[in-house]
Amino acid sequence: MDKHEDWQECNSETFWCEVGSCSHVVQLYENEEALLSMLEDFVVGGIMAEESVILIATSEHLHALEERLHNYGLHVSALKAATRYIPLDAQETLSKFMLDDRPDFNRFSAVITEQLDRVQATGRKLRAFGEMVAILWEQQNKSGTILLEQYWNELLENTAFPLFCAYPRNTFQADGNSELSAICHAHSKLIKHSEVSKFDLSYQDVT
Repeated sequence: MDKHEDWQECNSETFWCEVGSCSHVVQLYENEEALLSMLEDFVVGGIMAEESVILIATSEHLHALEERLHNYGLHVSALKAATRYIPLDAQETLSKFMLDDRPDFNRFSAVITEQLDRVQATGRKLRAFGEMVAILWEQQNKSGTILLEQYWNELLENTAFPLFCAYPRNTFQADGNSELSAICHAHSKLIKHSEVSKFDLSYQDVT
């Protein structure tokens, strides 16, 4: 990743407006606040753009985010009922398509396509966040992580929508450049967070 020196600066609203419909974006976050702030911007941005948002996250992150959405003034139950906000537990969703510690593509496709079809039936555009890869990575299932990232990319070839995922920065070893490179190159853009105020971020193309 050191070879990339063309970092650009922008606020999150501008960033998500610029992301193409088939972009696969990854955030390396340094703390929970950095992740939740980006998730809040991601979800609120989608709702304000009249899109539907699929959020596959840990139960802790779903709960914390929902509190933020309430504080922002959004009626979360109404958004859920209208298929505008679709929260899914990451561990539970992951368990539906894992086979012998590896994600199975056919099962994965069936699970995710079911949710995509729900949105498609409304005629709205879609954006999605997934944290299942981070769970596999923290379980040291690195081959399963890379495979799942590839499955997402295969899905995006046929169904274009912005896909956002995130990993805790501390799950990468200080000398793990090859590990980080493998994750980065499964994505079209990388968001590298540091201790910055809300709405500040850096990003770069990694294609």
